[in-house]
Amino acid sequence: MEPISLAILAAVASGAGGEFGKYLLEQLTSLVRRPTREQPAGTVELERLQLRPIDRERAQQLRTVLEERANQDSEFRCALEAWANTAAQHADTLFGDVQNELSGGTVNGYLLQGKNFSNLSFGYTPPSPRPKPEPEKTD
Repeated sequence: MEPISLAILAAVASGAGGEFGKYLLEQLTSLVRRPTREQPAGTVELERLQLRPIDRERAQQLRTVLEERANQDSEFRCALEAWANTAAQHADTLFGDVQNELSGGTVNGYLLQGKNFSNLSFGYTPPSPRPKPEPEKTD
């Protein structure tokens, strides 16, 4: 089995990738929580990584536990490999191709760095709709 990417584990645990990232996290969580004879191996490690996804050591601990479990359970290994392949094939969704850099100078105003922004407002409130004129009364 190919080693699972630490970057992908961290990205999924952090919530990166929008809806697809959430899907991957749900799938990994479901996989890790599959019943075993003992406590499902990887549950604690996944929860710890979600608390601090930038911690490389926590990602490594999760990968180690998942690989050990995969070596003992061929059905788990197949499911984990399928999950890892799906995640790797769509890594651009998790990471994107955006590189943000800001160096030197002073920013006075708004600065956005990221990818796929939508529905943003910078203190602008759209005008309220005008009230409909009341019909003239005829007595």
